[in-house]
Amino acid sequence: MKVTKKHVIKFVLGIKLKQLRKKASLSLKELAEKSGLSASYLNEIEKGKKYPKLEKIQAIADVLNVSSDHLASTKLGKSLHPLTHFVESDLFNKFPAELFGINDQDIYDLMSHSPEKFASFLVAVLELARSYDISPEDVFNSALRSYQESYNNYFVDLENLSLRAREEYSLNEMTLSIEALKKTLIDSYDYIIDETKLSENEETQSVRSYFKIKKNKNYFLLNQNLTTAQKRFVLARELGYCYLGIKRTDERDFTSKLGHFRASYFSGALLMPSHLLVRDLKDVFQNKEFKGELFLGILQKYGLSSEVLMHRLTQILPEYFGLNQLFFLKFTNNFVETPEDYKITSELHLSQMHAPHGQRLKEHYCRRWVTVDLLKGLGDKIKNSNDDQPLLGTQRSTMNGHDADYFCVSIARPSKLKPGSSSCITIGILIDEYFKDQVKFWKDEKVPSKVVSQTCERCTIMDCESRAAKPIHVIENQKRNSSKVVLESIINDL
Repeated sequence: MKVTKKHVIKFVLGIKLKQLRKKASLSLKELAEKSGLSASYLNEIEKGKKYPKLEKIQAIADVLNVSSDHLASTKLGKSLHPLTHFVESDLFNKFPAELFGINDQDIYDLMSHSPEKFASFLVAVLELARSYDISPEDVFNSALRSYQESYNNYFVDLENLSLRAREEYSLNEMTLSIEALKKTLIDSYDYIIDETKLSENEETQSVRSYFKIKKNKNYFLLNQNLTTAQKRFVLARELGYCYLGIKRTDERDFTSKLGHFRASYFSGALLMPSHLLVRDLKDVFQNKEFKGELFLGILQKYGLSSEVLMHRLTQILPEYFGLNQLFFLKFTNNFVETPEDYKITSELHLSQMHAPHGQRLKEHYCRRWVTVDLLKGLGDKIKNSNDDQPLLGTQRSTMNGHDADYFCVSIARPSKLKPGSSSCITIGILIDEYFKDQVKFWKDEKVPSKVVSQTCERCTIMDCESRAAKPIHVIENQKRNSSKVVLESIINDL
């Protein structure tokens, strides 16, 4: 949605014309009769679709008893200034409205219908964004999540293209080797691949990969400190960029984020074809006990990281098993510098917004979650024995205050590029009758059950042994309710 200065001028004129016409208590038909212009033409102006010549602006201004300079000015006045600021902003220009079936005219129509109310709403939203430090990039990330969720995170075109690429490049191994992926990039796309440069400089030691075209050659830097599984994924994603024809930009806008997502999806589908993964998952689901070794065996079979597998599950479970009531959360933790700080860095919700979701500003996420237990355990294990093997955990989580139980599977792993840091990914699937039919281990007695909440500050479990902060919002609500009861009794005694 690229908005030029010309678009903004037309939009402002339309808003001002509508305001002035209503102030003069004139209908479009009446203004048309007085100005000598057609009602349909005036309607097009008000919608921001037409910009009249100077003599027509003068004719309209004469009827409305204002100067033509005032009518043609791009100034809207203080109360409507946010509208002009909004349509000229990067957020409006780069927001991918077309993905959701909306174009710039739809937004113009919405704003022009009641500009004062929309401006007030816009000011409130902008104030909230500033208060919560929300950037345009945060908005683009949210738009991408909404895009994924609207398709149940399953994209048939990318699934088919990944299978076609396997055939075209003769990538027939179950576990695609690093050598095969490198060879494909070098032979088919003239890549020059280097694995040493990134790790040589302190500033780039945490960078996984970097691509740059220089003198018509494709230079690709790959961090040698990545695990073998991570290198497979990064190389397959690079092949996705090439095979899908995704253009690269240095901007952190929605187009670049969507391209990165599509290349990453392609990578997961290429390395772990859906028909093979479905067969493996059926073997896991048919057991009456959750067998962690079978689950981890899938990672070993395809030579992939836990993050790739968990992302792939969010794509396969809804499409092939009908398990579309699920959430995906990625937590990070620095167990050396800030061991009690747990942050959500990625999330996805399918079918609905599930109760466990993004952490509120400066609040403490519930410590009862298996995710937190695993991150604590992993940090202690690394510090005490230097054992950095991933940890797998399960939990039946009952959301406090919600009629919802989730079967959660979590995998925690240390970061190879950020020493002292670790991450844990959790997939939670709503335990309903359909889940019970599909997954035989849903009532495995060895899986611990816990009542969990979202943040300590909003949790009503007053005797929680894992509490990290006082339930300040609960206490405030109790005080308000107590005051209300007292006030009602005072009124009743009058």
